[in-house]
This record gives sequence, structure tokens and C-alpha cells, in this order.
Amino acid sequence: MSDILPQESEIARLAAEGDNKGAIAILVSLVKECVAMKKFAKAEALREKIFEIDDMALSEIVETAEIIEKAKTQAIDPTFGDVWVGFKDFFSEEEINAIYYATSIKTFSPDEYLCKQGEAGDSLYFVISGQIKSVFAKGRQEMLIQTLGPGSIAGADSFFSISVSTTSLAAISTAQVGILTDEAVQAIKQKNPTILPKLKDYCLSFDRAHDLLVQKGLNRRNHERFKIGGTLRFYVINDEGKIISNEHRGELSDVSLGGVSYYIRTANREHARNLLGRRLLIRFGLPTQKGLLSAERTGVITGVISHMFNDYSVHVKFDKLLDSRVEQLIVV
Repeated sequence: MSDILPQESEIARLAAEGDNKGAIAILVSLVKECVAMKKFAKAEALREKIFEIDDMALSEIVETAEIIEKAKTQAIDPTFGDVWVGFKDFFSEEEINAIYYATSIKTFSPDEYLCKQGEAGDSLYFVISGQIKSVFAKGRQEMLIQTLGPGSIAGADSFFSISVSTTSLAAISTAQVGILTDEAVQAIKQKNPTILPKLKDYCLSFDRAHDLLVQKGLNRRNHERFKIGGTLRFYVINDEGKIISNEHRGELSDVSLGGVSYYIRTANREHARNLLGRRLLIRFGLPTQKGLLSAERTGVITGVISHMFNDYSVHVKFDKLLDSRVEQLIVV
């Protein structure tokens, strides 16, 4: 790219001599050069100079705006467009570009926190790849609220209410996340005054953490639970159902058609906490009138509760209910 500074001096000279047309022609050319190199901030600064020289140069003002926005759109990571296809229904091309270029992308390692419950909720989190989990802690209990994959948005409740985070967010697997801060939104709002209410409507069209907390509190036990004993074997699995850990064992506590709870012992609290949101393959025995019935299910850990002496109760929701006849056969 040619050196811009001498040309900017030439622009100033022409404008001072009253040759606005010549000055603007150079500015348009420079805008195109900057856009070609994806130097969008510089291109926009040069476009602003067109306004300063002649705010009635509408043809050049519109032309450079279209050039910049088109180039910005083409430079967006395809993943962004594929993931948030709904953006086009809520925002203009200019607004989409403003959000994208104000969003910082960060990769989180498994079990790394995006934010913690009780901290200032001043960011929105757009999941680009991988999975994250929303976790609510109360006393010794930690409960999985939801798991979020590509296309999901987290943090909206606290972001728009200007309050602390009601849940913690942590990566389950390696996750790429777009982070849009309140400071960044305030900056882009200067040129896009309607973007904040539109962003709020878009984000709150997704499941809200507060509503999910209420639902979890009301609907945590949909099936009768039976106290049972024995050993349970479990393995961590990935989304495809492939086992990715060694065999682990726990002591059965109770079971229902929809899930099971069991105890594990570990001196490492983080190890227990990191189980939240994990998918498991579980094998255990059910005491029935016809003897011990072998059962195998996959499911997700929805709760971990700390007890005395490094004991933790782990609560699992099955992907598929047990046969309803088990309730009539089981012996407690």
C-alpha cells in the first residue's frame, strides 16, 4: 500500500485551496486501499473526512459506506454467520458488522470459568464451538442449569439487568466463545442507537437463566425415587457416546425411572465440581422381586452436593427412561 501520510497532506492542501472534489477523490481512493487490506478503522476515519470537507458529497459518502460494510461482511468468519443465522432477522448488515467487530474471541479450556456466580455480569457470551455449562451453587449444592453449544448465548439476564451473574459459566470441552462487553456495546451504540434494545430482544428470545432456575426448582423430581444400595460403575463419554475415561465406581443412593444418584469420595473439590455437565455411561444393578436386574443408561450429571468427610452425591438424569415396569418390580 502506498504511504498514506503524503496523500493526506495533499488532501489538506486541496481542501484549503477549495478543490473539494479533488480532495474527496483521493479520500475515496484511500478508503478502497484500506478496505482491501482490511484496515476498516482507518477506512472509516478517512470516510469521516469526506463529511468534514463536504457533507453534501452524498454520492461519495454512500459509495464509501457501502464499500466498507460489504468488505466487513465478507471478512466475517463464516462460523459466525453460520452459527447466528437469526441475526439477519433482527439486525441490519451494518449492525451485524458492528457487533462482530466489537466482539473478542477467546478459547477456553475444559473446566475453565468464563464467569463466576456473584461476579459483575457485564458481558454476553456467544458460543462459537464446543460446549459450556451454566451452573447454580447454593450452599453445598451445585446444580447444572443447562449445557450450551454453538449458536447459544449466555449472560443475557445479568447483562441487561445490570446485576451480578446469577450462575457460573464454565467450559465443558474446549470452547471458542465470543465475548461482547457492556463497554463495547456502549461504544457501538453511538453510531447504532437502536442496537441495544434489538440486542436485548434477540438475546432474551433464548432460554433465560432465571426462568430455567425456576423450572429446575419446580420440576426436579418427576418420578418416584427408590432408596437402593450397591455399586455403580460409570464412564465419562463424549457427545458421540464414546468412552473417554477409565472406569470409576460410586455407591448407589437412589434411583427413579428418569435418573440415579450415587456417592463418590474425593478430597479434591474441583474434581467433583468438574463432573457437572459431563455425560456418562452408567452400569448398575436394580434389586427386584426377580433378583438383581442389570441396567445400563447414558445421561448427564445435573447436580453435585458436598457432604461430610469428602463425600459427594452425584445426580444423573438419564437420556432414556427406565422401563416403567421397574417401579412395580423393584425391592427396597
